[in-house]
Amino acid sequence: MFKPEECGGPLVDLEGRAVGINIAPEGGTESHAIPAQVILGLLEDLKSGPQFAAPANRLGSADPPAVPLPP
Repeated sequence: MFKPEECGGPLVDLEGRAVGINIAPEGGTESHAIPAQVILGLLEDLKSGPQFAAPANRLGSADPPAVPLPP
């Protein structure tokens, strides 16, 4: 069982290689890990997918950064 501060941290093998990310449902009694290959695939999808406007800056700026929108 992971401690709350360990969730989102790396899961490493005996040689110190990152092989996943630790996760645990809130209030649950189980711990899980997302395999590194799944994360890498999601990152590729995010990098190659459409981009959308960023939410407004919560610090009071009237002009949020421009992000290209899909055609």
